[in-house]
Amino acid sequence: MSFPSNSDGGYCTYNDEGYFYEGDATASLTVHNPWISENSTGIRGVGTTIRVDCGLVSRNTQFGFNMGYNSILDMQGTATFSPQVTATDNGTTIGLNIARRIELIGGYNDLQPLGGGGSQSAINGTVRAGVNCNPFPLGLDVSNNHWNMNGNFSIDDYLVNTNVNTTYCPPPFFQQAVTLIDSSPISATPCGQAIPCPGCRVESPMADCPTCEYITTSSYTNKILNEAAVEASERIKQIDGIELVESLALFAEVLLYVISAPDASENIFKSVFGKNVRGIW
Repeated sequence: MSFPSNSDGGYCTYNDEGYFYEGDATASLTVHNPWISENSTGIRGVGTTIRVDCGLVSRNTQFGFNMGYNSILDMQGTATFSPQVTATDNGTTIGLNIARRIELIGGYNDLQPLGGGGSQSAINGTVRAGVNCNPFPLGLDVSNNHWNMNGNFSIDDYLVNTNVNTTYCPPPFFQQAVTLIDSSPISATPCGQAIPCPGCRVESPMADCPTCEYITTSSYTNKILNEAAVEASERIKQIDGIELVESLALFAEVLLYVISAPDASENIFKSVFGKNVRGIW
């Protein structure tokens, strides 16, 4: 990609990667108010800028954000706007793999990783050395975000180093530790889809549908609807030749099954699962 793209209100669960965007330095992806959860990685970017505001990127097993070579994660605020992204309970909140930079100052984002923090897993990885091998800014301000259950910010929350390619940046341009600074950590306030509501489920209907009907089809015998759907979703990740046809057949059985007396949760589930299927292609 070499142009700006936008996503508004996207819903991505139970995938290897919720969003993946690759492009050049002129490209960008702006994600507004998403619900991205229960994936291996929530959002991965390579070579481009990822901007996120509002919504939820949580409970992804490996990374909330995985920023690859020369990429930028932009969740910083301005004088009149704060992204307020809820990115909690991910294995690592922000993973960096020779990323270009991260912009978080004034973001009012909730970046507390799985386990409540303290394991250098809010931000972890490597960033590029600067232009002409000049050092990356070694004191990077990431103020006004939430990092851990204690409400503070310290070296226990991150581990970031510069990555120097010795072919192009010979000694003395060695790897250097990057210091992150949050002089005013905050108590986060959720925004958009991340705002809790009375009686709302915490997990997606893919994982939690207590009133879903049990279905019997050619492939499933007395299987609760959401568990059948998760099984079909897992199969699609293993596509290889003939398995493509088998995976699509499982999806069709779930989506075309006629619910005898659908309630609200099953209607929500069907809608969400249909979006997940469309998101595969």
